[in-house]
Amino acid sequence: MWDGRFVDQDFLIREADGYLDLVQSLSDRFPVQQSTSDRIADKVLECLDKLSPSYRSRPEALLIEGNALRLKQQFTKAIVVLEQSCELEPKNLGVYISLAWCQKRNDQLDDAISTLKQALVVDELEPTIAYNLSCYYSLKQDVTQAVDYIALALVLEPGFRELISDESDFDSVRDNPMFLEAISVIC
Repeated sequence: MWDGRFVDQDFLIREADGYLDLVQSLSDRFPVQQSTSDRIADKVLECLDKLSPSYRSRPEALLIEGNALRLKQQFTKAIVVLEQSCELEPKNLGVYISLAWCQKRNDQLDDAISTLKQALVVDELEPTIAYNLSCYYSLKQDVTQAVDYIALALVLEPGFRELISDESDFDSVRDNPMFLEAISVIC
């Protein structure tokens, strides 16, 4: 908890964000055990606890906190914090993506879709948003929407084609003729 002493607040935010970058870059290459993720997330939260109240309530600090809670798989808490960050910084697509990710894992799929649709208002040409919407609609078994959004994602970022075969979210639509046609035509 902040004790009122002078501490370089911007440094603490960068330090906390650096810990998150570390675990995210590791997890892209190697499986990271949950206990390791928890320890790193705890370091992030320790850094944030040293922030003054005015810094702690800034959107970037809230995003970092939300992502640390996400890393700890505390999705309900993360959603609350990420919603606050989103309200303060409604043009930050990273907040929408993190928020929707937590909502999905907290069995709030309709909320996750709604969150990503709000992100489309900010940037309708962001391929990650379209790809995730396709995943989420696939989970709802809404083939039409899944096809529409995967088509958009692939037009915007053809490299996403390589992810489709390993994406378990697509299992319910993977063999659907409309889905197969969309991913073969676009690519």
